[in-house]
Amino acid sequence: MPNSMSTIDPDVLLCRDLRHQWEYAPYRNTIKGSGSSRVLTRVLTCLRCGTERTDVISLTTYRVLSRSYYYPPTYQVPGGIAFAELRQESVRRMVKQTRTPRTLDKEARR
Repeated sequence: MPNSMSTIDPDVLLCRDLRHQWEYAPYRNTIKGSGSSRVLTRVLTCLRCGTERTDVISLTTYRVLSRSYYYPPTYQVPGGIAFAELRQESVRRMVKQTRTPRTLDKEARR
């Protein structure tokens, strides 16, 4: 099953649950136009999953005029998945990886 929760990449799952970890790289910015139509195009990249976000911002009003996303192939889930299901899987994996005081005590005795 292509949208099985167990097959979702861990980084993608974290981004869908906790949101993206954006990296700002000034060298990717561009400015176009003149006068009141000048705009800044800002490109941000998620450090975890590789998603790219492009914002076009007015340099007169500083409003975001448009925003678009590029998602890596592993980010999209055919048929989609409800956010509650994503959160459940994310927390399930976190619990599996979390050390309890009991396991920490056992490790300390080794």
